[in-house]
Amino acid sequence: MDLKSIIGRCTVCGTETTKTCSRCKTVFYCGAEHQKADWKRHSKTACFPCVEEVNETLGRHLVVTRDIAAGDKIFAEGPMITSPFSPCQCGDPSTSYKGHLLCLGCCKYVGERKEGQFTCRKCGWTLCSPNCEEAKNHFEFECDIFAQNNIRPPDNGFLLGGIDLLVLRVLLLKVKVKQPEKWAKICKLKGISIPSLIDISMKELAGTLKFLRDGCHLSQKEFPDDLIIKIYGIVMHNSVGRCECKFTGIGGISQWGIYEKSRFIAHSCVGNTITIRNEEKNEEALFATQNIPSGTVLTKRFDYETIMWMGIVERRAHLNKKFDFWCNCEKCKEPYDELGTYCSAMKCSAVVKNKGKKCQGYLLPRKNERSKNDPPGKTEDNWQCNTCGGMKSYSKCLSKIYNKEEQDIDHLVQHGDLAALVAMHEDPGTSVLHPNHCLLMKLQYHIINKIVERVLLGVYYSQTELTWLLKKLESLATKSLKVVEVLCPGHMAERAHLLIFIWISLNTIVPEHSEDPNSAYQKCLVAHQLAKEGAAILKKMQYDLHYVIDELVESLLNK
Repeated sequence: MDLKSIIGRCTVCGTETTKTCSRCKTVFYCGAEHQKADWKRHSKTACFPCVEEVNETLGRHLVVTRDIAAGDKIFAEGPMITSPFSPCQCGDPSTSYKGHLLCLGCCKYVGERKEGQFTCRKCGWTLCSPNCEEAKNHFEFECDIFAQNNIRPPDNGFLLGGIDLLVLRVLLLKVKVKQPEKWAKICKLKGISIPSLIDISMKELAGTLKFLRDGCHLSQKEFPDDLIIKIYGIVMHNSVGRCECKFTGIGGISQWGIYEKSRFIAHSCVGNTITIRNEEKNEEALFATQNIPSGTVLTKRFDYETIMWMGIVERRAHLNKKFDFWCNCEKCKEPYDELGTYCSAMKCSAVVKNKGKKCQGYLLPRKNERSKNDPPGKTEDNWQCNTCGGMKSYSKCLSKIYNKEEQDIDHLVQHGDLAALVAMHEDPGTSVLHPNHCLLMKLQYHIINKIVERVLLGVYYSQTELTWLLKKLESLATKSLKVVEVLCPGHMAERAHLLIFIWISLNTIVPEHSEDPNSAYQKCLVAHQLAKEGAAILKKMQYDLHYVIDELVESLLNK
């Protein structure tokens, strides 16, 4: 049925109309003016595409109520409460609030410390302009407390670190600022448990307590220790840090924020959504990376930039330490082959009986060992070969191999040139890892990016060198794409970049110069269509573009 032929009544004035909300297509409006007038109510009720559900495994989470197509924006929201992101990542973290200053009003980077910078006339803290002196974020929260207790930056011994100021601002919602609705929403959020706090952040918690008690003089009566510890755990678990000043310079926002809806998105090491930040609006938009059928749980990859290069043992331990849960998503659960990619598998070195040859199989966490009585982390310690059935302990043997390979690769990534990276990638010593192992994928990622920079910037000395670079680029990008299609499917930046990189490798050499020009030309045409798909993904999802391909993306979309 043609939706345009259905007649309804405007939900604001009752006028007959065929126009509906373009997102949900269920509510009628006579025009844009009445839709805009009803948007605040409509966007939070009928048009919001998710409902909140609760279960023992995921806790509070969001489930979509209608089919969502890959690339669609699901919702966008600004933070309920913010504070400057400290330590600021635009330079040496130890210089935060000494040499690299953030406005307490709008959380923008205001540059190096120098005379004549604007400061709050009441508390003396750095602000970017007189407008921020009156910003509710500052004067309704800590300004009076800082002034009364003579908390001055940075020589009074109370250097704001980590989430201290955000914890203070959340606590002040209860009494000073008096925003009961917001206070209630934050108190309902899941926090890091006391045992986990003891394991990972007692030193930081002690520093926060010292700041709040000795610095701000918050009373034990109004703010008992158990309340502060609860809020500290909630802030630790739910705050999202964003540091943009290292990319944008002065004026870039660098802040902690707590979000109402996006914190209920469940974790999956594959995920079906991704969060994209809009600096101008100071909001985060959630996009679907795959087609998401109605009734599906929304998931995203927590701390993705850290866990993407981790093996299954290290990844699950990291998530448990930071977020207080053991991941059992589709990538982490049995049969532990990570959706058939073997991204954590290691070569079996056992000698096969009666043949005198080394086994060619791979070691994976042993199946069917998960027991309700065992700690979840224990299930990955016994690894078994998928060919000969031999067993090895991960903690006693394989972890040492993993740690050495990781250290060697990280050192090269930081300090090595392209030749050194390629030499390590081709070193027979790395064959102890499966070809798709996450550490080798990390190495390939950095090789690919260095090659793309050299090709597009013209940093090569001969046609022979260029040909070698392009063949290596095609080989590694094609190999990486096979894994990425499984672990980063759909509208993910990793996949989009690889589609463009493969086209670069095929398009730079004229097909007529190849051994089979017709086949090369057809291959290039297919690659070009995939590259256009990749460019469209990058554009639609508002991903940050690699500086050497930003113009290339635009040209692909315009051809």
